[in-house]
Amino acid sequence: MSYAVGESRSRAAADRLLEVAGPHVYRRNPFRVTGLATDARAREVRQRRQTVLGAIDLGAAATVGDKRLPLPATPSAQDVRSAFDALERADQRLVDELFWWWGEPGACGCEPEVHELHDTAVEAHATVLDLEAAGKTSERGDRWADAADSWMDALDHDGFWRHVLHRVGVLSDRRLDESTVDGLRGAMPKALLAPQVALARDNSPELAALLAVWDVDESVIEDARNAAAAPRIDMITKQINEISALLDAGSAYSASKRALVEFPAAAVQLDILLPYQSFRRSAKLRNRMAVLMNNCALKLASEHAKLGTDLFNSALDLATEATDKRTIEQNLASHRTIAQYPVSQQAQIERVLQQLQNQQRYAAPPSSVPARPPLPHTWLANLSFITAFIAGLVLLLVVRWDYPTWAAAIATTVLAPFPITLIYAHTRERVPPGLFVLFGIVVSVLAYRMVGTVFEVRGDAFLWCLGTFIVTSPFTIAIGKSWAERREYR
Repeated sequence: MSYAVGESRSRAAADRLLEVAGPHVYRRNPFRVTGLATDARAREVRQRRQTVLGAIDLGAAATVGDKRLPLPATPSAQDVRSAFDALERADQRLVDELFWWWGEPGACGCEPEVHELHDTAVEAHATVLDLEAAGKTSERGDRWADAADSWMDALDHDGFWRHVLHRVGVLSDRRLDESTVDGLRGAMPKALLAPQVALARDNSPELAALLAVWDVDESVIEDARNAAAAPRIDMITKQINEISALLDAGSAYSASKRALVEFPAAAVQLDILLPYQSFRRSAKLRNRMAVLMNNCALKLASEHAKLGTDLFNSALDLATEATDKRTIEQNLASHRTIAQYPVSQQAQIERVLQQLQNQQRYAAPPSSVPARPPLPHTWLANLSFITAFIAGLVLLLVVRWDYPTWAAAIATTVLAPFPITLIYAHTRERVPPGLFVLFGIVVSVLAYRMVGTVFEVRGDAFLWCLGTFIVTSPFTIAIGKSWAERREYR
């Protein structure tokens, strides 16, 4: 069998499993509906079908269903027919066998523990889903934890998938092989969470938090929570677009009323499904609601001051971005200031506050303060530092790496702002003058030795680089000063 065929069968098996895995995975299980055992042979299935469907066709009440875990309601004739039809397809039957009793080991040769663990998991999971369907949510957390623990224990046993592989051989269908089992194994964690995801998505968002009881990869749980939250996210996005359109159309009051009513409630539901502290997608959507509420408040007429205050406060609760939160706080403070004045004066007060804000916005930043020149007691250290810098470049580039002199001169120009930055930056620190003098002496000795070494081999290169530095110093010093200022006021 080719690799492509194996991959195709594996994907097909995973798709069938995920298609079945919903809130009714046990309620619609054909073995539960018909009362047949999962290891029933084809002849037994046909005989049972003839008996049950014959009785139904004659209008008699057929005895169907499982005795260990009866169905909550009697299945319809169509449900019974569909169940028997499903058992005719080996690939579908293999999936359904995963979700019903395996019973006592027989020809499979499994250890009794394998079947016991599996059947315990099926019972726990089917029971909690039946209770959810009936609206019985008491002890919900414990029941879901029991189901999850039971399934994890069953899947952790080495014999679990050996039994499934044995069933592939018994069913003897050309569409089934080891790759089918691989597909089922890979999709099983997602399939087990799927019923809970569907319930959380439809009407029980609290179940999203209980997805954490499953001991599966964190990525599987994250995907499950995102799937559960998808309809809610779509709904909130639609609300944002509609309210934005209202605001753009000049209906600030209508947009504000809708935002104040709909956004806080939507955020609460979204946070249950997808906590914004852990999911960036939820945090961004929450912040979009906050920004839109802020914008609605800014466009409200002065007679709706109370509505504006409520909008700003709700926006602060929803905001997740620090910059947006600060902006909303500033807008709220201005709004409260304006609201203290009579309505007739509020427009004028608002214009004055806006002018003040604009003046602050365009005021010169601290970085526009000129950098202080190097202090007198640092001249020795600075001069020695620059000399050592140029000598070091010549030793490295020309002497050691054999670069031409012009390349060293270009490197001197390009790199000169870095020592200049250090020269202008260190004078900002409160360093005792004596320490600078000592530093100057040390650097002077080092520079003297380096220059002496350079002149022994390539004194011409040093002089060219020194001359280049002097010529370009107005530009490099300006750049170095700018960098020093940014460092000081950062």
